[in-house]
Amino acid sequence: MNLKFQLAPLRGYTNKEYRYAITKNFKGISECVMPFFSVTDNLPAKFSKYACCFTDDELKHECNYTVIPQLIGNNPKALAGFCIMLRDNGFHNINMNLGCPMPQITKKKRGSGLLPHPDTIDSILDEIFKVDGIEFSVKVRLGMKNKSDLASVIPVLNKYPLNSVIVHPRLASDKYEGVVDLEAMKEYFPEFKMKVIYNGDIVDNQSFGKVRQLFPSVDTFMIGRGLLYKPFLTEELINGQDYSYTERLNLFNNFYADLLAAMNGKQNLSSHIKAYWLYFKDLYEDGEERYRKIVRG
Repeated sequence: MNLKFQLAPLRGYTNKEYRYAITKNFKGISECVMPFFSVTDNLPAKFSKYACCFTDDELKHECNYTVIPQLIGNNPKALAGFCIMLRDNGFHNINMNLGCPMPQITKKKRGSGLLPHPDTIDSILDEIFKVDGIEFSVKVRLGMKNKSDLASVIPVLNKYPLNSVIVHPRLASDKYEGVVDLEAMKEYFPEFKMKVIYNGDIVDNQSFGKVRQLFPSVDTFMIGRGLLYKPFLTEELINGQDYSYTERLNLFNNFYADLLAAMNGKQNLSSHIKAYWLYFKDLYEDGEERYRKIVRG
């Protein structure tokens, strides 16, 4: 089976600089889902407002991966209008966020906050699939506070020719705590009529092997935090074995140099670097000490 990996949309982390550095240095990532664009009722008419979120190669459609803009919102016509704007600028593969668990998002009935409202999701998809020339996917969780939410949403999703559904088997109320609910994933998996992409807690060959054993027909996997802890992770998963400690550090150092170069001149650069090192420190035996030095500046 030809395995494919997607870079997850982690707001504040998997931005254009990170996408550039990780795809330049490591094999395996064929698709990058961008951190979401917030779509309000008043859609700006110009794509130029959003161009700064893309690398130059992404804007020229010359990168070695598919970049997938992600949308979040609940207004059907505004979301469809955003899809048209993206399509007219050459971005034909688009994803919608039905999974963000952050309370400031869900309380506005966006992200996972839409999962208890299948009728609204139906209205959104009905409007979006009036747009020609796009491939559309959604990213979901099991529900807000109850995994029965997804059971009500699946029949709605199955009505439409979705490119795929990305499933993160946690509740929104779990945020990123605890373990993924693989039993619930097993229960719902056969119900989807479209391609299913698995997302959640793939951090090494052991966790990846467990998911593959449970879902042998799944060939595409989205990874987020695992690729922050180990930017080379997809290569280890493809090879089926881990790099040595020295190999990991050499690979990371090359990646990190490219990331810093891409971020040169970025506003609030120090804050961004400190945020990344919450993850990067775990690569080093003296990671906590390195992190404290970076925080102290």
